[in-house]
Amino acid sequence: MTPSDTPTPAPAPTSVAFVFPGQGSQYVGMGAALIERSPTAAAVLDRADAALEFPLSRLILQGPAEELDLTVNAQPAILATSVAFLEAMREEARAAGVDLNPHLMAGHSAGQYAAAVAAEAIDFESALHLVRERGRIMQERGIEGGMGAVYQAWDAELGVAVAIKVIRPEAMADQTIAADIERRFKRELLLASLWRSPERWTVPD
Repeated sequence: MTPSDTPTPAPAPTSVAFVFPGQGSQYVGMGAALIERSPTAAAVLDRADAALEFPLSRLILQGPAEELDLTVNAQPAILATSVAFLEAMREEARAAGVDLNPHLMAGHSAGQYAAAVAAEAIDFESALHLVRERGRIMQERGIEGGMGAVYQAWDAELGVAVAIKVIRPEAMADQTIAADIERRFKRELLLASLWRSPERWTVPD
């Protein structure tokens, strides 16, 4: 067998996942270097401008930051930039002879829309209109609100929750909500943990 007859070994199977960011990752000039060198990425932003009838690409590349950070603008801007990177990456993979076929697509918060586009569950233009409207509603309805996170400390040996705490309760518009969440979570997790605890109690009827 000559060297030319030697079969090329198949590449080892690789699991690929695409994970897309959500609101908060935006900044003026994001994707600028890619868009400058990739006509495919630039074409994605052109499509976004045409779909929304709004110069979103200019806002992404030039700002101002105060306008880009508005939820109604930030969410479609992140979607458009994410899809621009996606399409440029796919094009470069094809040119290199790589079959870029991800096993999983996921997104954080608004990033789920970019994941849906990547999975071809929805077309790019429809996703743009959805996130633009989503951002508008969130911006209008969220002015008086706040956000907190529930932290749970878990005892692995006992298999029970040993502490539940609301982080940044001051961010919540109604301060009583934080205390109510802590009480409710403590009760629900205690009831759930009793089934896994090394000690169980029988409650009489």
